[in-house]
Amino acid sequence: MVVTNVGGLPSLVPDKKVGLVVEPNPAAIAEGILNFYQLGENYFIPHLRNEKQKYSWATMAGTIFLS
Repeated sequence: MVVTNVGGLPSLVPDKKVGLVVEPNPAAIAEGILNFYQLGENYFIPHLRNEKQKYSWATMAGTIFLS
């Protein structure tokens, strides 16, 4: 995904790992979209798998029960 560096979005979308973070202006967003498609989905898949583990039920349950 392509997000702008506004609010909490950049913390949820690590740049060049699970998406691209760009400046909140039309030219930067357009360039981000082009870069996203040039990189292709295979570029992001390994990072997405790692990021997905942080939000899994097992991780959440482990955090709750260990607290």
